Amino acid sequence: MTGDVETVQPYLWDSAVSIAPLMTARGVQTKVLEAIAAGLPAVVTSAVYDGLPNETLSACRVADTTGDFAEATLALLELSGAERRRIASSADMRKLTWESQLAPLHALLTDAASTRVAAR
Repeated sequence: MTGDVETVQPYLWDSAVSIAPLMTARGVQTKVLEAIAAGLPAVVTSAVYDGLPNETLSACRVADTTGDFAEATLALLELSGAERRRIASSADMRKLTWESQLAPLHALLTDAASTRVAAR
């Protein structure tokens, strides 16, 4: 499939496993988070894994070679749908709110503003 996709959820709901074979990854991997939230366990590279919040790591299997990717993906596909959903649901997505994730940034900006005012 190519082209724009209005919403990815129907594709996720029709899937059994999510894979993210990215060798270079920057920032938080929102596509993986979305897949986990849709009930899919994920096979990811170390680069992707490093960009995920700790609350989601239990829903992921790490693979960095094509052979490891195939092995991890097949192992998940051999599980029942209920077992795959159990793995995905082990991620505590409730903790991943904008408020909780941006709290450290708020504190950093408040501290920077205070420091700048004090320096004047």
